[in-house]
Amino acid sequence: MRLVLFIAGLCLSAIAFAADLAGAYVFEGPNGTLGVTFSVNGSALTGVLEVGGKPFAQFAGTAQGSTGRGTATSRDGDGGFEASVDGDVLDLVLTQDAGPNRQAGRLPLRLTRVGAVTVAPPR
Repeated sequence: MRLVLFIAGLCLSAIAFAADLAGAYVFEGPNGTLGVTFSVNGSALTGVLEVGGKPFAQFAGTAQGSTGRGTATSRDGDGGFEASVDGDVLDLVLTQDAGPNRQAGRLPLRLTRVGAVTVAPPR
């Protein structure tokens, strides 16, 4: 009985972890790889966006469970981001206000957690 409870606890902890924003996510597109890594410390959310393995933007904001929002900063300027995770899927929306030499923009992205753990349903 203890073994069953231990295994159930391990499975549930993997599911609980999957609901948190912290982790590494990837999108494999026709033009290359896009990666996002988020870290959560209390309610502080930090992260980095990489394009082709090279840092492109930094994230700083707040997290609450499976959602977060804040500022995205790159050499091209500042913008905003909103993120939410459902299981191992991260929905990330990057926004940019219009400014000198740049147009306003909104870019929705869907990424998958790296090393995602899948738990098979019981038979």
